[in-house]
Amino acid sequence: MQSERLSVLADKIRRAAGQKELLEQQLEEAEAGRKQAEQRYQDAGMAKELVLQVAERTQINIGNRISDLVSLALASVFEDAYGLRVDFVQRRGTTEADIWFTRHGHLADPMTASGGGAIDIAAFALRLAVWSLAKSRPLFILDEPFRNLSLDLQAKAGIMLRELSRQLGLQIVMVSHNPEIISGADRVFRLLPSGRLEVQD
Repeated sequence: MQSERLSVLADKIRRAAGQKELLEQQLEEAEAGRKQAEQRYQDAGMAKELVLQVAERTQINIGNRISDLVSLALASVFEDAYGLRVDFVQRRGTTEADIWFTRHGHLADPMTASGGGAIDIAAFALRLAVWSLAKSRPLFILDEPFRNLSLDLQAKAGIMLRELSRQLGLQIVMVSHNPEIISGADRVFRLLPSGRLEVQD
């Protein structure tokens, strides 16, 4: 009887030792899994930081490129021209661009700080800047561009169009009634009242 109880007790001890060994092994595996998860979390944090740094540098480069091109276009038409500044900001979980006119170190809202002529030039140059980033077809079609620009600046706008076209390898097809802007064209197709088309080189 005593030997039976000892045998049952020894069997319980062996089972408990086996369970202890199994639990220790599971604990080791869980600890190894925790360490791997921690390492993956740290790696993901480093990767996220790297992506954010690259995105920030890319935004700065794109903003500078856009600002430079638009500011150059404005300066080629206006004597005391506004510059353009692009600020990328985070709102509601997305990146948005705030666009400002700058003059003498001051920021101004383009829609309220200037006349329509400056906005026309800036809008055209913004489209051109976006095109230069994507490099889609080298063709711009414009309908009565710079209609808000004062008459004394129209010739400068025509020269700006011609120079940008040449420098960027961009073909501009434009409809205009303004002889000052038309004077900058390489070729003019004039629609006569009779419906006939007249070509001028």
